[in-house]
Amino acid sequence: MEVGQREAAAVLRFLLDRGLLDGSRRITKRRTVVLLPLKSGAAEDATVLRLGKLRGANLASRTTGTPIARIRELSGLAATKSRLLPARWQRIGDVVVVRLPAELETEAEAVGNAYARVLKARAVVDIRRIAGELREPEGRIIHGKSAETVHQENGILYSLDAARLMFSKGNKAERERMGRSVKPGERVLDMFAGIGYFTLPIAVKARPESVVAIEKNPFSFEFLRKNIVLNKVESRVEAVNADCRDVNMETVAGFASTFDRAILGYIPDSGETREGFAGAWEFLPVAARALRPGGVAHFHCLARRGVRKAPMVEGFRGREMRVVKSYGPETCHVVVDLVRDPP
Repeated sequence: MEVGQREAAAVLRFLLDRGLLDGSRRITKRRTVVLLPLKSGAAEDATVLRLGKLRGANLASRTTGTPIARIRELSGLAATKSRLLPARWQRIGDVVVVRLPAELETEAEAVGNAYARVLKARAVVDIRRIAGELREPEGRIIHGKSAETVHQENGILYSLDAARLMFSKGNKAERERMGRSVKPGERVLDMFAGIGYFTLPIAVKARPESVVAIEKNPFSFEFLRKNIVLNKVESRVEAVNADCRDVNMETVAGFASTFDRAILGYIPDSGETREGFAGAWEFLPVAARALRPGGVAHFHCLARRGVRKAPMVEGFRGREMRVVKSYGPETCHVVVDLVRDPP
């Protein structure tokens, strides 16, 4: 809110009394006026509107300079609905991904236009849920014509359709860690490759002898193939479109149980729980058949917050456990490194 210097003290007391001042932002002075930061939506408050008329204040919703404040203003929604707009979103390439509440179903197009304008996005996608065996998002484009984009992270290029495929920025540190952990000359098996989330950082950064990337979803597999070419790692990556349980791990890529690492980056909706860890336990025997003695299985799963001890797994010994990101109030996404025992 922009007011004259003489009016500033009285207006400030008024806003403080009603809890309408945004205390996270600074009060600033410009020549003969004072800028008082309002909380989002306060400019539409009836008492503030009356005050503005009485005091001659400028209430144009430059009340806060935050992106969400500008999005709320440009959406054209009433104050009660504009407060429902998500203040968090994910940018994937030039596409913005949000999750709109059901109450904004009929205003989706106007909302998408507002996000696109403020965040300078080519397309905006509303993700309703992520479900099913293949963990596919159910998304709709609410601005733009296509959600296909190329996202760059740590020097890696990921081509994907943001309306139909997942890309979790919360896994960034683990993707980078895998690129650093794999040693030159190692043989790596990515059992749930997706579009190349772990395969690509390993192939580009670590210079392994080879990576066998297995992906069951045909749609994801096509982007995996594109990304292998996009990142110029065709000579180091072999992509296989199959369920990893159906692949002969004894002979794939010409190796017989001599993979140095296997990545199990898949957490099912209703995975089995053992010792407080929920995950795709049924796939660990597949990894065991592929790994050499001393090889490492990087097993992604969910665990109770605060758990410190890695689970006991037949045929493996636990070595290290890392938290990837929070998954819920009491749950974390973790990775357990399991070392293959000698036969």
